[in-house]
Amino acid sequence: MTDKKLIDINPIPESTRENLLNPASKSVGNALGTVCDSLFNLILMPLRKYNVIKENDLNDFKLKVESKSNEIPIENRDDSKIGLALKTIEDARYQFDEEIMREMFANLLTATLDNRVNNDVIPIFSHLLANMSPGEAKLLKTLKENDAVLPLVEVTVNNSKSSIENKLSKNRFNPNELMDMLGLDNLEISIDSNIILMKDKFSSNEGHLIESLEANGLIVADRNVELEADKHQKMYNLFENSDYYTGFNKELPMIIDDIEFSNLSLKKGRFRLSLLGFKLVKIILP
Repeated sequence: MTDKKLIDINPIPESTRENLLNPASKSVGNALGTVCDSLFNLILMPLRKYNVIKENDLNDFKLKVESKSNEIPIENRDDSKIGLALKTIEDARYQFDEEIMREMFANLLTATLDNRVNNDVIPIFSHLLANMSPGEAKLLKTLKENDAVLPLVEVTVNNSKSSIENKLSKNRFNPNELMDMLGLDNLEISIDSNIILMKDKFSSNEGHLIESLEANGLIVADRNVELEADKHQKMYNLFENSDYYTGFNKELPMIIDDIEFSNLSLKKGRFRLSLLGFKLVKIILP
């Protein structure tokens, strides 16, 4: 019977795994660098060869990983999640264009090899980062820097009751009865939503970022929950007195289907990190 040889399909050589746990042979940074070099060569070299990844961006990422790896105490190096590290680099390969994404992926990769925190690293983290825009990443960073919660507002207009009465009075029904029956006495139309308030400024063009982060389960938008802290009340008041908000009055009244909308109002809410968002931010923005 002919002997059969087993083919080793493990992309990480055994010598690399030994280097990772051998404090006598190499520094922490170099040991983890050996692991990362193996992963880089396996996944990223073909992309670099065809200029899919810029050399400077790749080198910056490697330097970030090396620097962060050097901060891990020798006794805390851990190769038990090499497969997860492999997945992290695989998911990172098309996100090297932006510095903030390189920084977050470097933090995630290093955390995967650190036994003090790698039990908190789950496979979906790299997937979430892989599908995150730089704008979403910056918004997560802003949330973290603001105690994980910020005001979120919506500008609306309400109908004029008299305009509905005039419209309904043309039929044989009592206008007040019909308004109550159809719920027409308090119609509301949104003019601008998902406006993010911050200290001394606001952003009215990042609503898509809120929606995307919310869809991915990283934030929770409570659009009818007003923040009561003084610092948040100041943000609401600053926006209400802004030229942006008061400028909507110039567009009133609005006539829609013969109904007049003339009352400007502000719906005060908030958005905050979800539990999943907290766990992710703890790793990628330590």
